[in-house]
Amino acid sequence: MPDATALAGTHQVRPLPFQPARLKGLSERLIVSHHENNYGGAVRNLNRVEEELSRVTKDTPPPIVAALKERELTFANSATLHELYFGNLGAGSSGFSGDGEIPEPVLVALEQQFGSVAAWRLAVCGKTPR
Repeated sequence: MPDATALAGTHQVRPLPFQPARLKGLSERLIVSHHENNYGGAVRNLNRVEEELSRVTKDTPPPIVAALKERELTFANSATLHELYFGNLGAGSSGFSGDGEIPEPVLVALEQQFGSVAAWRLAVCGKTPR
C-alpha cells in the first residue's frame, strides 16, 4: 500500500467543462472569477493543508492535528462541491447544456411534482419569471 503522504498536496484545478461565455444568466467574468478564485483557492488550500498534515508526527499536539484535519475537510468539501456545481452548469451527465433551457427529463419531473415549471419556480424562488 502506498504511503499516504506521497499523494499529499497533489490536487489539480479541473478546467471548466463548458464555455462560460455561452451560459445564459451568468456572466463569463463571474463564472471565470468564481472558478479561479473560489474553487481554485479551495484546491490550493487543500494542497497546503495536506502538505502540513504530511509533516505531522507523534509529537504534534492533538489540537494542531484536529485543526488541520478540520481545514482539510472544509477545503476538500469546497473543492468537491465546486466541481459538482460547475459540472451541473455545463453540458454533461446532468443533461443541462448551459443555454438556459431545461432538459426534457427535468421538465417532465417538474411537471409531475409541481404541475408546471411556473409552479416549481414559485415554490423554489417565491416568484414566477417575467
